[in-house]
Amino acid sequence: MSITWKIPPKSRPFQVASIFEATFNVPTPGFYDFTVPANRALQLFPLNPGAAYLIERISIGGNITEEQFLESMDIFPTLQLSYSRRTASGQFLGETVFSRPLQVVNYTDNTEICAWVHTERGRDSIVATFEGRLRQLPSMIGIAAARIQTTFSIYEVPFTSYQDFLKKGSAVQ
Repeated sequence: MSITWKIPPKSRPFQVASIFEATFNVPTPGFYDFTVPANRALQLFPLNPGAAYLIERISIGGNITEEQFLESMDIFPTLQLSYSRRTASGQFLGETVFSRPLQVVNYTDNTEICAWVHTERGRDSIVATFEGRLRQLPSMIGIAAARIQTTFSIYEVPFTSYQDFLKKGSAVQ
């Protein structure tokens, strides 16, 4: 079953890609460990206060085969999307987009995830944090770093259209 959304007119579709990297033996010997600062709060896209965003689909892949990815999991990889606000004193992470991190248990292509996000403040953005750990398998010897790429399909919807959209009940199952 999937959800069919009627996207309001004048909405702008766009895609956002990000790459998360784990270098072998850093910081954990014998592993590709994604739990490093470079994989935390990576900015995906800024939020315009005059718009709402439908994060509709996700694709996940990597530089190792899916079989290697599945067989080497030591700590299940997770992907967390959060609101972030940049201030003069740094970055503040706000509430999460989903109630729990998305468990990345396999590669996927164009999978529906459907989340609406918006802000009434300026300087906000959506950030991603990727964590998890992979063991090095014999077939992975010589691979200096494991990389996971995510691609999100997103619609930017004018905020007034979004409010009308919610009032009318736009989802059809």
